[in-house]
Amino acid sequence: MAEHEQACDQDERDQDELFRALQIASEYYRHGEMLVQSRMYNFLFAVSVLLLGWATLYSKEPPSPTIILQLFAGTALFISLAFSAWGRRAEKFQALHRDRILALESKLPEPLKIMNSIAQLQQEGSVRRRWEKDQKKEIRFRWYEKHARAGFIAVGAPLALAIVSFVLLVLSP
Repeated sequence: MAEHEQACDQDERDQDELFRALQIASEYYRHGEMLVQSRMYNFLFAVSVLLLGWATLYSKEPPSPTIILQLFAGTALFISLAFSAWGRRAEKFQALHRDRILALESKLPEPLKIMNSIAQLQQEGSVRRRWEKDQKKEIRFRWYEKHARAGFIAVGAPLALAIVSFVLLVLSP
């Protein structure tokens, strides 16, 4: 009888430890997402100021010195390339956090798993609803939704603005 109680106590401790680990992993994932969004805001703000400054100086009569226009465009280009690299790096960290959560969730019973359905939808483009009366219904991405990922924004937006900045650098008289 004492062995059975000890085994139950150990199972309960293991389950508490698992839930604590899942909570920590989820908090790290959420923190990483907030960092990505904050960095994107800072990037967009900085580049917007630089590009707006370039446009203002370019339209001015008499034209501003070429070196100033090149400095604005070159700085925007550098910041765009740097943030694109940081966006790719952040995407990899988020994937690592997602994998950790999935590994921890694999030890839970099926009804308690949350991230597995999300990961399946991201990877395969469809997932069966588990809590509906009719579980044959699926949540399915359209073809264009499968390719639109949040990580693409963190890399694609800076690259697009890098191209714009390069064009402005070349256009500087």
